[in-house]
Amino acid sequence: MQENYDQPIRRNDLDWLRVIAILGVFLYHSVHFFDNGDWSVKNPTTYAWIEPTLMNFMAVWMMPLIFLISGESVFYAVSKTKAVEFIRDKVMRLLVPLIVGVFSFSAMQVYLERISHGQFHGSFIDFIPHYFEGVYIPGGTGNFAFHGMHLWYLLFLFIFNIAFIPVFWWLKGETGSKLLRRVGELLAIPGFLVLLFVPTVMIQNVAPNEGLVIGGWRMAQYAWFFFAGYLISSHQQLRSQIIATRWIWACLSCVVICGSVFLHKGPANHPDILVWLELFTILGFAMKRLDFTNPFLEYSREAVMPFYILHQNVLFLIGFFIVNLPISDSAKYLIIVVCTLVAIMGMYEYLVRRYNAIRILFGMKLIHCSDTRGTNIKPDTSK
Repeated sequence: MQENYDQPIRRNDLDWLRVIAILGVFLYHSVHFFDNGDWSVKNPTTYAWIEPTLMNFMAVWMMPLIFLISGESVFYAVSKTKAVEFIRDKVMRLLVPLIVGVFSFSAMQVYLERISHGQFHGSFIDFIPHYFEGVYIPGGTGNFAFHGMHLWYLLFLFIFNIAFIPVFWWLKGETGSKLLRRVGELLAIPGFLVLLFVPTVMIQNVAPNEGLVIGGWRMAQYAWFFFAGYLISSHQQLRSQIIATRWIWACLSCVVICGSVFLHKGPANHPDILVWLELFTILGFAMKRLDFTNPFLEYSREAVMPFYILHQNVLFLIGFFIVNLPISDSAKYLIIVVCTLVAIMGMYEYLVRRYNAIRILFGMKLIHCSDTRGTNIKPDTSK
């Protein structure tokens, strides 16, 4: 059964997955101080086993899941708005925080990288004029991070939302709706979910050495994860099939991961199939078990975007001062994670969440007087 465009719903499982995925990104980034990869701030001692472990258990599915969730959410967003309103919303929710990040958070990250690598000496104020010298590329000498460093996700997501507008609104029409229903019915046939693998595999193998690779995937692959999420949300029977086969996907994921570990061939070499095994596993169990809400989720729904925007800067700032302390690396990691979490949530609660002027900069909806009843949030009456 195809979802009714006229009856938008809120799916708690998507909100849970969004919260879990962003926490996963935070934990993933927090260990980069200690792995062998290139990062802005590094611990004096690094460990070779961290990077392949992260690839086996997190990196393959993490960003694809976030784009998939975004695509699923867009299906419900287009059901209740006009194209102009949709564009305005994406400008405010994605483009504004990206631009703010490019000229603030990203500048601080590049500064810390240049300081920690001995490529610049001086204060952050001294560095600001140099921030606009050349385009930042990891390992390069340019400084201007137009993509927002870790905020590249917002850039990609904004591009996808705008680029797919003609497709999404055509799919809302009579002809497009029929096609969407037929595609959903086809994918819902047992075994036919593997058709969603095809574009990912083709992009990975037809031109394996071409295209921008970021977060382990090409931009075209992220676009497919995004659109696939839209397809999944459009058809109830398709989602039911994912739920019904969740244990199959879980077992296949375990087989592939274990085989990769024991054969010493990480899934980073062939992630195009494993990613879908893991995505279907995660989606299936989430739709089955996470269709509920509680006070933690109610609070976290809004906190996700500010948390994502703030996390890497706070990690860098705290890690910059911790990694050279004469204590064990495990103690360093624990201090970095705990202090970063406390700092981010404190900034969110007392500096971001309560004031409309700041909420706008972080892509959040404005607080109205009716939203603040029974809470400690004071409405912003400046507008």
